[in-house]
Amino acid sequence: ENMEGADRPSVGSVSGFALFNLRVLDKGRVYPAHELAYILENNIEGLKDLSAEIKKNISPRAYNIVLPPILGVSTSDKIIAFITESTGCKVFEAITFNNSIISNRFYHILKRYIEREGLKVIYDKIRKINKENDIITTITTDNFEICPEVVVLISERFVEEGLTIRENRVVEPIFNLPVFFNNSKNDISYFTEENIWGKHNIFSCGIKTDENFMPIDIYGDTVYKNLYSIGSIIINNLDPLKNLFDVFKLYTILRKRFNK
Repeated sequence: ENMEGADRPSVGSVSGFALFNLRVLDKGRVYPAHELAYILENNIEGLKDLSAEIKKNISPRAYNIVLPPILGVSTSDKIIAFITESTGCKVFEAITFNNSIISNRFYHILKRYIEREGLKVIYDKIRKINKENDIITTITTDNFEICPEVVVLISERFVEEGLTIRENRVVEPIFNLPVFFNNSKNDISYFTEENIWGKHNIFSCGIKTDENFMPIDIYGDTVYKNLYSIGSIIINNLDPLKNLFDVFKLYTILRKRFNK
C-alpha cells in the first residue's frame, strides 16, 4: 500500500549503547558477571552511580532500558525498582546464558523457600544407598540416614566422584546410572588415553531419562521407581534455559503424582 503522504509515526533510533565507569570498581581487573551482581546488591553507592550514569546517557525520549544481567542476586527486583524510579524508564535485563547468575539467583530463591517451609537440607557426602524392588529406601551420608519418598538428581555435569567404571561400563557413581556417549569412541577410552584432553569430550556424554525425567538403563527401562533427574547431567542438556523449564515440568509431574 502506498503510504506516501499518510500520517505515519516518525521512526528514529530505537536502540543505543553507552559505556560508563563505576567508581566502586577497581581499575585494571576483570569482574565476572556474578561479582558485579553482588556489588550492586551490597553497595548502595555503586547502585546510585549506575543509575546516575544511565540517566546521563539515555535519550530524553527513552522509555525502555535493557541492561546486562548483573542487577543483583537475591534482591534483583528491588534493584530494578530503584533504577526504574531513578531513570523514569522501564528496566529489563537481557537474557543471560551465564550459569553463575542463574545458579546464584535460584540458590537464594530456594534458600528462602527452604527457610519458609521449615525444610532441612543435607550437604553431606552420600556414602550409600539402599533399595527394595527398584525403590530407593534409604540414603546414608556422613552424618545422616534419610528415607526419601522422592529423589531428584539435579546437577551441572557430574558430581561427587565424577564418572567411574563399574563392571566395564562408565557410570554415574552415586546411583550407578549408566553414562551414554554421543561419539563413536569406546567408553572406556575416556579414562585410558594418555591425553585426557583427546578427541573425547566431557560434554558428549551424560545419563538418559524418559519423558517423565526418570533415568533409564541401556535397555530403555527406568532404573529406580522414585528417582528423577534433570540438569546438564543429562546427555545433550547444555541449554540453561531449557534446564530451567525442565525444572518446572518436573515440579508439575511430581505435584500431580503426589496430589500436592
